[in-house]
Amino acid sequence: MEQKNILKSILQAVLYISTFIIIQTTFQLLSILIYSFLKGISFSVIAAGLSNGKFSEVLIISNLLFSIAAILLFVKLKWAPISRTYLQSKPWGVFFWAAMLSIGFILPAEFIYERIQLEMSDNMVELFSGIMKQPLGYLILGILAPITEEIVFRGALLRVLLETFGHQKRWIAIVISALIFAVIHGNVAQGTHAFIGGIALGWLYMRTRSVLPGIV
Repeated sequence: MEQKNILKSILQAVLYISTFIIIQTTFQLLSILIYSFLKGISFSVIAAGLSNGKFSEVLIISNLLFSIAAILLFVKLKWAPISRTYLQSKPWGVFFWAAMLSIGFILPAEFIYERIQLEMSDNMVELFSGIMKQPLGYLILGILAPITEEIVFRGALLRVLLETFGHQKRWIAIVISALIFAVIHGNVAQGTHAFIGGIALGWLYMRTRSVLPGIV
């Protein structure tokens, strides 16, 4: 790898992750401000409540807006190129096995987490429970979040890393993208799950060069 290519790859990766974080933070702050104004609750109370698993509706609003904005931006700027070519090849078998991989990943992962006593905090559990009780909860966690993550972390970040490291060192690119994906989640329980999942999803992207199997 040329030093110039490595530097370019690092700068692109930093740009993608920084943009992801900035968009997410911006919409979260805006959602808190709007909710604070409408409900007459102070900004600090809502912000503190979010860390304690409360005000899940604020996260739903912010994640909805953030996901849409991130998807549109990354696709519009061609940071994550989207093409119909892969879908036109009718990869139904790949989609089927991708779904089976996802389902088959659940039980082994749960067994490992139980053995090492890795659990989400009560606040996080309460927060996710609150989100799933909302009408848009399943849309956010089940559809928009996976699409956003695939476009940003596989379609943009991993794509650049694979181009830089090449085929022989493709696993280095996959591991790096999975590590970044894990760190972004912000806690050990989710981060561990994200790292293992990031390896599998990275492998899928490397084989297909499409984010669609990972979204499935």
